[in-house]
Amino acid sequence: MFLNKNIKILKILNIIKVKKKIKKDFFIKNISNLTNASSGDLTICNHIKYLDLLKKTKASACFVSNKFAKYVPKNCFSIVTSNIDIDFIK
Repeated sequence: MFLNKNIKILKILNIIKVKKKIKKDFFIKNISNLTNASSGDLTICNHIKYLDLLKKTKASACFVSNKFAKYVPKNCFSIVTSNIDIDFIK
């Protein structure tokens, strides 16, 4: 799925009302699955069966629950929320 425009990660955080400090704001250009995601992509991991894929994702940002946050790669910005599916579709 392609976004119709680039959106900054800070704007996404504001939309879903997540307060998290970021070093530098960056653009999300695409939505992708964990496997095919690359730099500039946003993805989601909401089930333990995808944990291995999460650990290897090349996405720039990922929606995760608190229990999966520690598995997000260092190059991927974790968006931790308790309502993963709802927040992702906002």
